[in-house]
Amino acid sequence: MRMLNIAKVLPVLLILSVPVFGASDEDSYKKGVEFINNYEYESSMKEMEKVIASASAAGDMKVKAYFWVAFINLMGEDRDMARDTFNKMLKNGLGADYDITSLPDELSQVNELMEIYNKENREYSKEKKKLDKQVGKYIDKAEKYYEKGDYERAQEYLSEVLSLDPGNVKAETMRAGIEAGKAGQEAAETASAVPAAAALKVDSGAKEEADKYMARAEKYYSGGNMDKALQSVTAALEADPENTQALSLKGKIEEKSREEAKKAAGELKAAVQPRIEDINAEEVYAAAVKKVENYEMASAFGDFKMILDSKVALTDTKVKSYFWVAFIHIFDGNEKQASLTIKDMLRNGLGLDYDTSKLPRELSKNIQLMGIYSEEKEKVPGAYAGTQKATEKLVDRAESFYRKRKLIEAERHVDIILDFEPGNERAVLLKRRIQTVRKLRVETRKQLVEDIFSNAKYYYASNNMIGAVQDTYKVLELNPKHQDAYSLYQDAYTSLQGLVKTLNDRDRARFTKAVNYYLEGDYDPAIRIFRNLSQYVPDISVLLGQSEIKRIEIKNKKHARKHYKRAVRQVKKSRYKVALEELLLAQMLDRFNLDVLVLLEEVKLELAE
Repeated sequence: MRMLNIAKVLPVLLILSVPVFGASDEDSYKKGVEFINNYEYESSMKEMEKVIASASAAGDMKVKAYFWVAFINLMGEDRDMARDTFNKMLKNGLGADYDITSLPDELSQVNELMEIYNKENREYSKEKKKLDKQVGKYIDKAEKYYEKGDYERAQEYLSEVLSLDPGNVKAETMRAGIEAGKAGQEAAETASAVPAAAALKVDSGAKEEADKYMARAEKYYSGGNMDKALQSVTAALEADPENTQALSLKGKIEEKSREEAKKAAGELKAAVQPRIEDINAEEVYAAAVKKVENYEMASAFGDFKMILDSKVALTDTKVKSYFWVAFIHIFDGNEKQASLTIKDMLRNGLGLDYDTSKLPRELSKNIQLMGIYSEEKEKVPGAYAGTQKATEKLVDRAESFYRKRKLIEAERHVDIILDFEPGNERAVLLKRRIQTVRKLRVETRKQLVEDIFSNAKYYYASNNMIGAVQDTYKVLELNPKHQDAYSLYQDAYTSLQGLVKTLNDRDRARFTKAVNYYLEGDYDPAIRIFRNLSQYVPDISVLLGQSEIKRIEIKNKKHARKHYKRAVRQVKKSRYKVALEELLLAQMLDRFNLDVLVLLEEVKLELAE
């Protein structure tokens, strides 16, 4: 993860007065960033959450606030919370198409943060597509009923839209139109309830008008355009209320509408049913077995099928469910279907080496069922060869990702394999290695934190306060909860302020400029200023010496980077001995480089195995 630009942070230390912020969203945001710069993460979180909760905060500011909250979660080593933060941001309609180049530099350069954001955005896009499709269906239904004047039905579908997508502009607009339409309907009904002064006869001109509308209505009806047909029939009846042909056609159209409504109700019911992924497979299985015991075979069959389609059901539960489905087919006298069920189970990579003594007694003692199982099992090696080949390809791909140290992709592939074939030895071994590497990374990170902290203490003891501040900053970036580092940071900060106060205005400005050069890694101008100041400010001679050391270190770091890149290439080819040599050279040149240290430990682990 890229460090924050400390050159932007440290000058704050040199400012003695602290500005007072107002209560506006913008001030809350600025205050939150200020707290982050001073490592006051809890205070920053509160300010950023104020911005997020505000109804008046601008979209851009809200997105940045969400990113800062996720960043603070990462500082606290809580990746899950960072993921949940992005999930919440996306579900609130923010950040899906955000231009991350407009983020503050500290955020857009944090690779781990961007990785989580991109992953959540992809997941959100998939869900959004499904949601938009469903919402679109309901909007279409609502529009049809709205145009027909059936406002009650239209309102039902709009309610479904707004439950799935609160604030949908189209639905809100249509709902306002329905309210107006209903008011108009009520007014019309009131007017029609008043008896007419005299009955009007339909003249020949009105009949001709009705016939014209009826010709159109029949054309639309035969073409399947019910909306237009209804509009034409309504116009015909307005011209000739007693037109029997129009009344008959209107009845047919209404019947079609009822069929459509019935179909829509079925779709709605299907939409609200629990998804197969969300079921508790073990509970469904237990209930299904009881149904079998009570001879409710059809209902039990449906439950077992739900388990077979589930992505979360355990392998053992799935195998037993396959056997139960085959058992029900035998119970119904359909041995062929039972045979196909067992074949399907085996082709899905399940039950090939299953211990049938683990099956319920009714299943394991059923001679006919066990005969089918044994027969199909003998046929499997040939039929299953293609599946095994596909599994081996997946394992190869997972191992390739592992060699490239792309642990997330490697683990995703391994999980797919183990879900399909739990006993796959290569996948099990690779999963174990991924977990070991993860643990190793955490331990290496902890050790690095302590090594940098020891260096910071050395700087402090040597009166190099900028070095102490810089290294405690690195420690707090890796572990924001390191209390000893925070205390040392405060002490070094106080000493640095004391040094600044001893300088006159001109020297203070020059000293601040030199510090900024030093922190940006631009050591030549920093050395020139420190050398000049050290002639009459003795404490600065330490900083002069340290700047000269840092100038050498920066060259060493460039060489270390070259050795590290070479090592990465060798690891991808599984040439671990060559990689080890390159990494040892990189470590000599840059001893606090987390990437180098982590890969070095991983290579040592590979060689040990």
